[in-house]
Amino acid sequence: MKRTEAGGVVLLFAALAVVYTYPLVLGMGTHLPNDLGDPLLTAWTLGWDADRLRHGLAGVWDAPNFFPYHHTLLYSDHLLGIAILTAPLQWLTQNPIHFWRRSYSPPRECTCWCGS
Repeated sequence: MKRTEAGGVVLLFAALAVVYTYPLVLGMGTHLPNDLGDPLLTAWTLGWDADRLRHGLAGVWDAPNFFPYHHTLLYSDHLLGIAILTAPLQWLTQNPIHFWRRSYSPPRECTCWCGS
């Protein structure tokens, strides 16, 4: 596959992702999909991880959910691998919802591209 052809395929799948999720593309930093369970938890976790990365991971496992219990971040997926990539941009905007959307959209496009 030529480089220009591969770029065209990636752009095609990116455009299809925008069309498929049309209403959400208008509110990248404010809107989540219809189910608020996992998206909201994941956005909050990415925000918590970014905050703890800024403080040298101090208290990363003692998240404020389920207080007064300790190590509550371990009750769910900690997402530290994704947070390392998204934290610098999250520090600039202070918007975990926007970076939840940004961190989960490109993998879908890459999966489509690799499958084509």
